[in-house]
Amino acid sequence: MEMGLTYWGLTRSAEQCQWLGNVCDRNAFRAAVTAGTALFSQDLQGSVEEHFVDVLAHVRDADAVEDKEGTEDSVGEP
Repeated sequence: MEMGLTYWGLTRSAEQCQWLGNVCDRNAFRAAVTAGTALFSQDLQGSVEEHFVDVLAHVRDADAVEDKEGTEDSVGEP
């Protein structure tokens, strides 16, 4: 997605399909508002930042927790 390539996927259950759809939606949304990506749109970035302030704050908080959990998992490993 970041490189502007088309992706085709196959899931074996409704749960997997929903999970994959959520992952793709989140990454597409991020790419659409990140300068330098294939999906970036300056107008969309401004609108998203204006209308989805609370959602973006929640996503940033969730990302920070995921990053912290990832580093805690690797603590003590050689």
